Amino acid sequence: MHEIDGNRVKVDFKDATGATIDYTGFLETKGKDGNITPNAHTMNQLTFICNAIGLDLGSVLGRGKATTLTFKSGEKDATVFPTVKGKKLYITTTTEVEADQKKPDKVYVKQVLNAFKFFDTKKRNALEISAKVDEGTTMEAADEEAKATFAVAYKSQGNVACETKLLEITEKFQASIMNASVGVIGTPPKTVTAPLDGDDI
Repeated sequence: MHEIDGNRVKVDFKDATGATIDYTGFLETKGKDGNITPNAHTMNQLTFICNAIGLDLGSVLGRGKATTLTFKSGEKDATVFPTVKGKKLYITTTTEVEADQKKPDKVYVKQVLNAFKFFDTKKRNALEISAKVDEGTTMEAADEEAKATFAVAYKSQGNVACETKLLEITEKFQASIMNASVGVIGTPPKTVTAPLDGDDI
């Protein structure tokens, strides 16, 4: 977890297979009146992340250390928050189609983090953590809902290539659901994931 440019917070997640995804939020927001205020959405999301790994956001932020990060544009000053490193939690992701910025007819199918659904190692969501229940009961349903969610990225809405790809992957997913539901009575259902081509990832 890093703070960059004094405003941007980036949290990197990695699973056991080495697959990565990140969360980016902004600490400040500009209102319609032009005034800059703390961004409540980002603070809430960071709180959910910290709660899911058993830490308090205030203590995490209070143990930040100055560092530098290298980007394409060069090195930038940053703050790293080492207390979150290596901590485990569950996240959910949805499938999103996005157009290439330089070639609008070229699209990418990617996973997007749901920034409001984080679960601890006992599969508890924020409410279940605060209620101190022994084990969570909603994570599997949230995961299934996430796997069945497909959308065009906000900045790519209206792009014909994106809409075409969205229809294609949605139809493939629905077909896989239909095929998976036909089975022998008494056998547990198989976990279904979106059947994406290697070129789409």
